[in-house]
Amino acid sequence: MKLNVCWLMDRKPGHLTKAKGVLKALSLHADLSIQKIPIAWSPACFRHIIPSLPFSSVKFCIHNTIIEPFDLIISAGGATEWANAVLTKKHNAKNIYLGSNRVCKMNSFTILPRVIHIENTRVYPLEFLPSEYDHNMVTQAAHEELSHLSNRYWTILIGGNGSGYNWTLSDHQNCALKIAKQAHDAGVKIIATSSRRTGSAAEGCWKKTLENSGLLALGLWHTEANKSENASMAAIMGKAEAIIVTEDSASMICEAIASGRPVATISPSRVSPQELQEGMLTNLSKNRRIIRLSKNYDKVLAPPYDNFNLMAPNWHYNLGADILNKLTAS
Repeated sequence: MKLNVCWLMDRKPGHLTKAKGVLKALSLHADLSIQKIPIAWSPACFRHIIPSLPFSSVKFCIHNTIIEPFDLIISAGGATEWANAVLTKKHNAKNIYLGSNRVCKMNSFTILPRVIHIENTRVYPLEFLPSEYDHNMVTQAAHEELSHLSNRYWTILIGGNGSGYNWTLSDHQNCALKIAKQAHDAGVKIIATSSRRTGSAAEGCWKKTLENSGLLALGLWHTEANKSENASMAAIMGKAEAIIVTEDSASMICEAIASGRPVATISPSRVSPQELQEGMLTNLSKNRRIIRLSKNYDKVLAPPYDNFNLMAPNWHYNLGADILNKLTAS
């Protein structure tokens, strides 16, 4: 089966990785021909104005030529929602939209993959957000990029403020100390990476604490322009026997779960998480995909990790089969 796909892309990495996950899943069952179309609203306020006008055009956000015909449109993120719906109607195509409906009705989309389940035939229920990562991919990346690291490791993915989570330097310090102690007790070294939302002060706190512990084997710090060593996200997850993620980043949590590794989450002392975030984390904890160290102070991350329900290496295959069946039936 061949599918001509039009992928509407904004510039946010978290949105792009969701679409990559769905496309990878579909590619296991169909021959995909994908054209990538950037979405850019200029000025940005047009994103909220244009959809409400009766004779508006996607030319306000799409400046590239779209090659026809195409069978499927896919996109993620609010900046792509309206264009996805308009193009689908114009070209009588099917579409997938990963995001919340803010300007378009749900019946504008063929499939709406969601972690918050809504009683609607167009909603495809997800346990976690899709990504391109799986056990085999990250294991291969670790072998290719980090074969010189020969100990046992935990990988820490550090986010920052967002989704109702507000970190103080004291929160970062306490989490770093707690993880260092548990890593020492488990006999593992640490790989750590920060993100664009971590901030230089918090990043410095983690770096100093982990270096002082003597356990930091590799640190990839976002604010350091001249990194002494580079490694991909896939590689640092693949090198880990377990992954620890800050709860503010849904994308990083789901990427870690997709890798097939045990995943623990940490959070600051005071949080007011968004409903979507907390609902996803609650379900993941209930299904034993993660343990929430900050919610369960008696919990520790330690071998043999037999309290986890790890993702199967071929999880993309089942996702792709389900989505393709839903597309065919619609």
